[in-house]
Amino acid sequence: MKEKICAENLLRVRFLLDQSGSFYSPITKSKLKTFEHMNAKTTLKCKSGEIITGHINPEIVFRRALVLANSRDDVTIESILSLPLGPIPVSLFHEDGTMRKCCKSDLVKQFENEVSPVLSLPDFDPSLTTYIRDGMAIVQCMDAKKHKTF
Repeated sequence: MKEKICAENLLRVRFLLDQSGSFYSPITKSKLKTFEHMNAKTTLKCKSGEIITGHINPEIVFRRALVLANSRDDVTIESILSLPLGPIPVSLFHEDGTMRKCCKSDLVKQFENEVSPVLSLPDFDPSLTTYIRDGMAIVQCMDAKKHKTF
């Protein structure tokens, strides 16, 4: 709601009714949340005295956990607190939201460990067949000189 009020005020002062402000005058600072605030670090102090810095607002996380535990019979606070409470999965992303780098070959090795090899193919059944078309491969196979426009 604050965003809408600030935008309307800017339009009114700079463009429409109020001629007291110049188009080129500096914009006053507002207290709106920006994308920069999403990566703001939160500092927490543990019982042991250790200080932890992270990007999670613990108040919001615990509020949501309490609402969830109070609204459902099959969910308890203990079960909620046994799970990671971060906004992003720590196995895929760093604390600042950037994606972790990994080798694709590691993923292929994991798939190979999960799948057993098949020595003979089963009989063809059209109802169980799925066709996958790689659109980019089709586009790359086309003659670029012939198809300059769509």
